Amino acid sequence: RTFLLFFAVLVPWHSLIAAHPLEEWHQRGPLPTSRALQDIAAGEGKLVVVSGDPGGRALMSADGENFELVPLNLPSGLAATRILYGNGKWLLLASGRVFSKTLWQDAWSEGTTVPHGFAEMRFLNGGFWAWNAGGFFPNPFAWRNSVLYRSSDGVAWTAVPLGASATDRFEITDMIHAQGTYVLTNAGYPNPGGIFTSTDGIAWTGLSQIDNSYHSI
Repeated sequence: RTFLLFFAVLVPWHSLIAAHPLEEWHQRGPLPTSRALQDIAAGEGKLVVVSGDPGGRALMSADGENFELVPLNLPSGLAATRILYGNGKWLLLASGRVFSKTLWQDAWSEGTTVPHGFAEMRFLNGGFWAWNAGGFFPNPFAWRNSVLYRSSDGVAWTAVPLGASATDRFEITDMIHAQGTYVLTNAGYPNPGGIFTSTDGIAWTGLSQIDNSYHSI
């Protein structure tokens, strides 16, 4: 009897705890694709999800619940891994190349190509940012710095210098804009700082007291 009474008291008390709206998630995949989804963007009343599909397709939804596979109509053999929507434009990163268009039904146009291609891109503070991979690469085995690029239209890209010395190493891993400041993480070693900041996106300062190996911010 004591056990039953204790249980009866616990149930009403637990039922009074309000559920947080983010506690309940509803799986909408893996159909219609079993590939690992890598990025998502919203624009023109639609959600577009890319997954590096070698068939050049993406997931699209108008309500966030029902998705269908749609062709991206990219050049053959390209796999899209990043997608952005900003300033009224779509940007797509596919196999190191950046494509853009204004309306979804438009054809993709390729922007400026850069040495070694792009690895990541972001839409921050009303502008587009991208960088290529840094680290040791073969043939010949040597270190290669990440290079940061900025663009106002997603078509023309301009390199942004980061280091003050030719010996500085940069492996950009992430970048954000918050409270009027751009912040990026640098995993290059040895380096002049694990975190770099800038108020205008042009002049950057490394925080030398913060070591490398940071990969996300």
